[in-house]
Amino acid sequence: MQPAALYVTVTILVAFGSSTSADTTLKTVSDGDGPVMLFVHGSISDHRAWDPIRAAIPMDRRAVAYDMRYFGKADWPDDGESFSVDTHVADLIEVIEALDAGPVDLVTWSYSGEIGVKAALQRPELFRTMMHYEPVIGSLLSGAEAEAATKDLMSRFAPAVALLKEGDSETAALRFVEVVFKWDDGAAEAEPAEWQEMWRQNGRTLPIQFAAPPGHQVTCEELAALRTPTLVIEGSETHARYSLMAEALVACLPNATLQTFEGYGHDGPYSAPDEVAERLVTFAER
Repeated sequence: MQPAALYVTVTILVAFGSSTSADTTLKTVSDGDGPVMLFVHGSISDHRAWDPIRAAIPMDRRAVAYDMRYFGKADWPDDGESFSVDTHVADLIEVIEALDAGPVDLVTWSYSGEIGVKAALQRPELFRTMMHYEPVIGSLLSGAEAEAATKDLMSRFAPAVALLKEGDSETAALRFVEVVFKWDDGAAEAEPAEWQEMWRQNGRTLPIQFAAPPGHQVTCEELAALRTPTLVIEGSETHARYSLMAEALVACLPNATLQTFEGYGHDGPYSAPDEVAERLVTFAER
């Protein structure tokens, strides 16, 4: 962990003007000075999800995180009709170009794993390394085992979905978090207030995420051409579906390494940020 006196956050507003991101401003935070390690958050969260991990990154690296479109506290640029993986891929590419700092070491978690992979397929020269914590890329799954794992996880979301249908997106967000992290019911309310606030504030994205078009489905054949050195981390205690997707991605990529994070599940970056940061830096520096 860096001394508090050295941990200074610079807030940047990245404004876009392309056809895919007109009138859009994304909040970006940056610490340190050096090669860029870019963090992209998952669902029901925003740049704040990475704060503990960024604080553990050595200051000779520039640790950058941003709010993907529709996430965070900012007003939406529209009613959510542009929410999609493809939109977030285009935004990620523009963020990297706006940083103007050469190829980046990309870090993703969950939902953003597919975003990172698709961006690298489009613009491989923008990425020096890629590090994914339990990436969610459903198109890589097939077979009876994957079908059973998906059915099991989806069934666990039933109470959260019911709350969402009732219009209570904030409480639904907490229930979703508990399922993916394999916590007991009600456990999220016992977590620090700042985390509860982030989850609740991003609950509003759930309806538009569920309604978003699937977009292009990444195939193993496409991934075989991606040479970017890649680290994929799966928790030993995670849901079977997350483990299967992590392993499938590694099997498809020709230059990928799989690590198991013992004792943790999908909550690894949240529950053990210093240990995850150490793995990321070690891989980026090798």
